[in-house]
Amino acid sequence: MFDTIKTIYIAGPISSSREPDNNRAAFEQAETTLEISYSVINPWKNLGGGRDDAFTAKQPVYMRISFHQLLCAHAIYILPGWSQSANCQAELAVAKALNLEVIYAEGAEK
Repeated sequence: MFDTIKTIYIAGPISSSREPDNNRAAFEQAETTLEISYSVINPWKNLGGGRDDAFTAKQPVYMRISFHQLLCAHAIYILPGWSQSANCQAELAVAKALNLEVIYAEGAEK
């Protein structure tokens, strides 16, 4: 009767990113692409996307929020650079443990 919309979580480097504005463009582009087929969880938006100087101090809180969001997802979308981020590695490990669908963005390390 109704199609179920799956939820997808975007995982990628934020605080460890060498990209301008902490990788904001990659997260926004992924969200725009994915929202056609999924309900998208974009953790870059949590706590201001790491833009403020207090982000490092807030990181444990940020990760608790992000992991809670990941637990609600059906799939995870992995952005390039994830392998250089301890947080992304942890997110991917949890996703695999939960048997979530793993989708790698073009250019993401496998």
